Amino acid sequence: TWLIDTPSSLAQKYWITNSAIHAQWCVVFAQTIVEGRHEGIHGFLVQIRDHATHAVCDGVRIEDMGYKLACNGVDNGKLWFHRVRVPRTALLNAMSDVDASTGRFVSSIAKKRARFLAVADQLLSGRICIAAMCLSCCKVSLIVALRYAASRLTVGASGRSDTPILSYQLQQRELMPLLAKTVVLNLGLNYVKDRYRASTTGSGGGDNNKDDAHEVLILCCAIKPTIAWHSNAVGNICRERCGGQGYLSINRLAECIGFAHAGMTAEGDNRVLYQKVCKEVLARVRSGKHRFGAQQPAAALSWQCPRSIQANVFDRAEKMCLMELAQIMARKIQSEKKPLFEVWMQEDQDKVQVCAEIYSLRMVYEAALTAIERECRSPSTRQVLTDCLRLTQLNDVYDKHLPLLLSRGVVRNDDVAVIRTELNLLTAKLARQSLSVCEAFGIPQELLPPIAMNWIEYNEWDNQGEILPQHPLQE
Repeated sequence: TWLIDTPSSLAQKYWITNSAIHAQWCVVFAQTIVEGRHEGIHGFLVQIRDHATHAVCDGVRIEDMGYKLACNGVDNGKLWFHRVRVPRTALLNAMSDVDASTGRFVSSIAKKRARFLAVADQLLSGRICIAAMCLSCCKVSLIVALRYAASRLTVGASGRSDTPILSYQLQQRELMPLLAKTVVLNLGLNYVKDRYRASTTGSGGGDNNKDDAHEVLILCCAIKPTIAWHSNAVGNICRERCGGQGYLSINRLAECIGFAHAGMTAEGDNRVLYQKVCKEVLARVRSGKHRFGAQQPAAALSWQCPRSIQANVFDRAEKMCLMELAQIMARKIQSEKKPLFEVWMQEDQDKVQVCAEIYSLRMVYEAALTAIERECRSPSTRQVLTDCLRLTQLNDVYDKHLPLLLSRGVVRNDDVAVIRTELNLLTAKLARQSLSVCEAFGIPQELLPPIAMNWIEYNEWDNQGEILPQHPLQE
């Protein structure tokens, strides 16, 4: 048998989903000691509540985490174990086990650190799920903000309140890049899902080997932070663009903000995951396994062509950032004799984060390009998706990475005015199509709040911020 024990409050299991009220079983990640020898971290299946009575099992202590910033419908809890006995077979033994006859510990992974990483990598599906949920929050928030912007009239050129705020460039430049990037990230997430499925099941054309699994690990660690941060931006900007109506809980924009904050730290803190992305990509670069994009000469750059932007900006930027970081680390560690930890954690963490972000964007945009080119059969749909991709690329260049790209010669000074003009043209074009794009998200009408429906009629009643049964929401 195994003894599961929590020696101190620092060893308690924290933020365990469904544990406070519902769960009867849990998987415990624990320091594993066999005959006095520490064998690393492994997972154990442990019962925490009785099947029949739902009473907490002997030796198990469970507490609710308390009231949270958001997501209070989820019963996150804290777990302690006081010498809880579980059978030998409770060890999840895909990689390690204890021989039933000899009691000897055996493992297919030699190093303890590697055993922990192998266990932690089982969180990949959770990262995909969080990315998918955050993206759904983005879709709901954008539908709410855009339907409200299309129906909220304010003073126009005539001097009368006859102009939807969606027609204003201010509103368009804030919301259209978010809408476009949501569409593009959805294509990127689909690619990651397909790669994960192929790698774990051997279906769908995956190589189902260690190299493929390693690349899938990087993809999962990249997509979750990228989408979670985007979700936070969507929630905050949509709330602001809806004014006071967006501040009301009934209009659901606060839910996107709260869930985005959960997503940014759940299943791996975003910044820590970006560290892992950079570390693993650098390892593939050193081994010659990383596939850089097809960079082209700067003279070939066309800001009207997403494929050209990909090759001349994002492919070049990825290789430039990764090679620069690798060279800096080699110089500091080999020539200056600095410890790896000092260089990585104390001196060049900004470059680590930029490398991970540029890699993530390059991967998402490449996946979107491939999906549009190979899978989109409708010319009109292809045009909308192409516009969304180009708008997203240009916005990331102009609003996020312009100093870096200018300083490295990837973008020229003369390009800046061209990019701004193209951005304004694309945002105005997408604004005219934005409600149709939102309709394609397929969000059920029952999930939409008052300002996405007939909010004028809703406000005729003393509703106190609630939907009244006797006055249901109307389109």
